[in-house]
Amino acid sequence: MALLLEILLLGPLLLACWLLASSGRFGSHDGRQRPDGALSAPQRLGPYTLGSKLGEGAMGEVYRAWNSAVGAWHAVKLLPRDATPNDRRRFEKEARLGAQVRHPNTVSILEPARDGDGTCYYAMELLEGTSLQQLVEREGPQPPARVARILRQLSAALAEMHAQGLVHRDIKPDNVLLTGRGDNSGDGSGADVCKLIDFGLVEHVGALAERQPEGTLIGTPLYISPEAILAPETVGPRSDLYGLGAVGYFLLRGEPVFRGSSLIEVCCHHLHTVPEALPMAPGDAVAAELASIVLACLAKDPSERPASAAEVARRLARPSEVPSLPNRRATRVRPSLAPEAECRTAHDQRRIAA
Repeated sequence: MALLLEILLLGPLLLACWLLASSGRFGSHDGRQRPDGALSAPQRLGPYTLGSKLGEGAMGEVYRAWNSAVGAWHAVKLLPRDATPNDRRRFEKEARLGAQVRHPNTVSILEPARDGDGTCYYAMELLEGTSLQQLVEREGPQPPARVARILRQLSAALAEMHAQGLVHRDIKPDNVLLTGRGDNSGDGSGADVCKLIDFGLVEHVGALAERQPEGTLIGTPLYISPEAILAPETVGPRSDLYGLGAVGYFLLRGEPVFRGSSLIEVCCHHLHTVPEALPMAPGDAVAAELASIVLACLAKDPSERPASAAEVARRLARPSEVPSLPNRRATRVRPSLAPEAECRTAHDQRRIAA
């Protein structure tokens, strides 16, 4: 009797399992993605065989891929199949402009966008590491000496990009990877090697002179420059320096330079609020110079920021030998009602969107 009851109870369950397995729901083999990010069946695009997913964004997905032509692992970025013609043009432009940048602290685009099985894709070097965002979330504020080395590499990468007439427009902790590390520095940095990634918003300065579409905010709000908020068509290399300063502030303090309960409030801070002083040990001249450089990059007026990324790189090479920049107020000044109202009126009209 007990055996009969077990059969009656388990029979429907076993039947359901058999039906699911027969329909392929227990492991599809059509090349779709599994929950772990890998493909259930390898997908080939030219010489590339795709493996696990590394990440995704508004303009596509990035996969680890084996290049059989050269026998090496690369990263392949795919444009969604349902992308619009305009998306395709932007994707191809991203690959083309990114391939122009060959600095060792910038991710290398290996070839321009191509078609494969109806999918537009391009390949780049495979980077193994952690982003600055992940670094701070895991370890908190970073030692000034380490931050100086990171910013020096980033400013050098930006200097090459700017020399080619390009502006990145999205400098933020998530777009910087640490790809090398040792344990011999005493501050946890070891052999940090930074790589600037994501060319989705890179543009020629000349093209930016044309007025940008109304109702859009180009960049990441927590790290965007004041001029990118008020007049995106005036954005230039010094806007990237503002992002560089915001990244440096984030590394030193462990939190963004400004926060807010809404996009409007964050934008108002970028336009009107003086950053809080950075915590530095008394008597640490190198740290004081680093803080001075970071705050100089965060000047509201682009003309008050350093003249170029190359200048920032030189200053960070020997920060203790750099003449001190003018002191800035160390107190945080929240926007008054008048500036906030002015900001809200101006930007509501532009319908700013993240």
